[in-house]
Amino acid sequence: MSKKNRTYFAICLFSMMILFSISDNVIGALIPTFKSEFSLNNTQISSLIAISSLGYIIFGYIGGIICSKYGYKVLTISGYSLLTLAFFMGTRVHSYVSLIIVFFIINSGIGTLTILESTVIPIVFISMQAVIMNLTHFFYGLGSSFSQKITGTLIAKGTDWRSIYLYLALFCTFSFIMTLFAKFPTVSISKSKDNVSKSKIFKNKLIYLYIIAIGTYVAAETNTGKWLINYIMNNFNGFTEANSSNYTFIFFAVFSVGRLLGGFVVEKFGYFKTVIKSMIAAFLLFTAGILLKEKGLFLISLSGLFFSIVYPTVVLTINSVFKKNTAYITGIIIPLASVVTMIIGFLFGYMNDKLGTYITFFMIPLCILISLTSISVLNKKVQKTND
Repeated sequence: MSKKNRTYFAICLFSMMILFSISDNVIGALIPTFKSEFSLNNTQISSLIAISSLGYIIFGYIGGIICSKYGYKVLTISGYSLLTLAFFMGTRVHSYVSLIIVFFIINSGIGTLTILESTVIPIVFISMQAVIMNLTHFFYGLGSSFSQKITGTLIAKGTDWRSIYLYLALFCTFSFIMTLFAKFPTVSISKSKDNVSKSKIFKNKLIYLYIIAIGTYVAAETNTGKWLINYIMNNFNGFTEANSSNYTFIFFAVFSVGRLLGGFVVEKFGYFKTVIKSMIAAFLLFTAGILLKEKGLFLISLSGLFFSIVYPTVVLTINSVFKKNTAYITGIIIPLASVVTMIIGFLFGYMNDKLGTYITFFMIPLCILISLTSISVLNKKVQKTND
């Protein structure tokens, strides 16, 4: 692929990641509105998130199969078609059930396209892969930081939340059309004798460590985005959607900076080593932020800097650890990791109702700790295999 085509393809990936981030994080600013308009409790909100996550899980697996059999272009058309449909449907939501359907389809589209984002960078970009992967995810953080702030401000001014999904539908259509003109790399279809049997794949313990590591980390990141505003408004006086969203804005702003610069740090000091140290810092900051209550909100926001490099860097290592059937194995790890994330997400809402939002928020540093432990074990096992 020529340099010009690689540059255009990268721009398409950046556009797609902004779309992902807005789709994922708008709900964080809309949870108080959904609770009010549809008379929902925290458990029902977590049920909405959990059920919609099934779309991500199912279509993440299907996406791996589509990619292996039909290639990246068919995969991209499938994912964008689902997203465009869902966003236009979002402008017509008037019940809890229809809300669930819309979010299920949104997550189905994201799950399908995640296979593209997770596997294509090592193919298109031969050198500085950690830099490109983290730069791609920088645009996710960029979209996240502004989406909740803008959404919170619009809602505070009385804007109908459905209009936000109209804007998303228009942006999605633009990104879809732009991506159709990209030159997609060819997926190498391995001959049967080179394929690893499914039973052998599932016997590999490294896969389960990846599932736990990614699943618990993503649970920590996404539940911060989805529940931080709710946590602030429920525990501290004088906060609205607008000023509470300042903290999610800061979290994702420093998160974006970390992804912009983090790739260079990862390339210099090593993938696993950098991730482990970053997660230790995130755990300490987030825990201290909760313990200090209102005075610690800035520490929670600052922890986003150390969240930043974890997901893209860990996903990138899948390509080096599993040399064959990478798209298929990624299509196993990401959806099953999402099952872990979904279960934790449901427990988060349930515990908010039963134990209160303050105690429940400690689940986030707990998830970071579990992920950190899994990545440390994974690192040791990979090193032994390489030796």
